[in-house]
Amino acid sequence: APGQGAVAAGIALALAGLQAQAAGLSLGRWLHPRATDGVFTHTLVTDASALAARASAAPLKLKVGAGPLADDVAQVRAVRAARPHAALRLDANGAWTPAEAERALAALAAFAPEWVEQPVPRDTPAAVWRALRQIAPVGADESVGDAAQLQALLAADAVDVVVLKPMFLGGPRATVALGRAARAAGVRICVTHALGSALERWAAVHVACALAADGPVSAGLAGGPATPGRPGPSADEAGWIALDHARPGVEGGPA
Repeated sequence: APGQGAVAAGIALALAGLQAQAAGLSLGRWLHPRATDGVFTHTLVTDASALAARASAAPLKLKVGAGPLADDVAQVRAVRAARPHAALRLDANGAWTPAEAERALAALAAFAPEWVEQPVPRDTPAAVWRALRQIAPVGADESVGDAAQLQALLAADAVDVVVLKPMFLGGPRATVALGRAARAAGVRICVTHALGSALERWAAVHVACALAADGPVSAGLAGGPATPGRPGPSADEAGWIALDHARPGVEGGPA
């Protein structure tokens, strides 16, 4: 049923949070004893001109695919000009057909994106993904809906990056296991949230910090709806989100 996976993940998160509290540990340290004290997150860019007013080293994310390719190229060119050395992540949200994606990636590769996320729809065959990654690095988001889909992409050597959302992947422990599987296959990891409550977003930070104990992790963990009385994760100018491991359980921000 629709939403059933998110409900199961929510229950798994609640149980994991209770177990971490009972152990006197933050969720991150319960998942991995050497969970890091934070992670760097990317910043979503909606207006390239605004970058000129901010001196930030944070990685950047830019949505593409909603309009003509020429508009995307112009927008990406402006962002790259404003931040010549920034890590630049593009996200098409599955907007292109395989042929359109081939043309788009060829045009956008000139701006050295770190990866292009979900260039084609979620059910696109792995062979198409493999062909596209010869043009530019590609990342799977909507195509990683469960462990079976992730394993299929890994087995096919189809992607450079997988985007992991704990609320869609069975909760914190399941997501850490999937992240380790991706890393073992030589695929990069990006952890993000599902734009849920502050608690859901902090849980994703804990997962990212647990995975970061054993290797590099990219992240998209800032932003999201307000939760009354509970501040969600926020990043500094460099894109760093700090996690307070002194607080047992899931919440990791200021008390």
